[in-house]
Amino acid sequence: MIPPDQISGILTPIGSPRQPKTIYEPLLPPPTPRTDIAYRLLTSTELDSAADLIAEVFSRDEPLAVATGQTRSELAALLRGMGPSAIAENRTSAAWAGDRLAGVALATRFTWAPPDGAEALSPNYRPIGAMLAELEADFEARPQKDLETTMHIHMLAVDRRYRRLGIADALIRASLAHAVEQGFRRVVTDATNPASQRVFSNAGFSTRNEVRYDAFEFEGRRVFAGIPDAESTLFMSKEL
Repeated sequence: MIPPDQISGILTPIGSPRQPKTIYEPLLPPPTPRTDIAYRLLTSTELDSAADLIAEVFSRDEPLAVATGQTRSELAALLRGMGPSAIAENRTSAAWAGDRLAGVALATRFTWAPPDGAEALSPNYRPIGAMLAELEADFEARPQKDLETTMHIHMLAVDRRYRRLGIADALIRASLAHAVEQGFRRVVTDATNPASQRVFSNAGFSTRNEVRYDAFEFEGRRVFAGIPDAESTLFMSKEL
């Protein structure tokens, strides 16, 4: 387990060379870090808690899930289907407030693939998967040794009751620390909304590729063109 007082010193945030354009910028005070939150790697016995939390957050707040109509139960089924093999990699960071899961950063090696049939558990995932495949295509063309030394943060979710407390930032720092410990040379993520793009940028991630919502087509339809308050999905990376 990484104590909170150590996490704050793991990474010194630096500015990204490219800041994503946002349509709105709420005038809110900076988050106040909680010192009673414990950060550690998620275990297989905690998968159900993580699946429920991510499903709740994404079905309400994640632009692609909302646009395609992914329900909480559908997302939870998807996460339980792919979760065991992902958690077994021992790379997913979790934030705990006592015995309550407050946040999670689901991460694997970039070369990890979900079990056969797992994505079929979410019928509305197909356009999301197609967009992410387009977003990551250039990176996937890199040499295999580069892919094997890359950690991928797939999902970052914080319980609504624990937001504005610095938990998302701390989860990213914890993920970066574990990546260094496990010998990775870089960390990548797909940031789908202004909030996640901002938090990863603040952690030193740079934009490597972008797919605009109003231009992406799936089976002849622009399925994400109506997403409000967000313009695109960004593929972001940080060298370690």
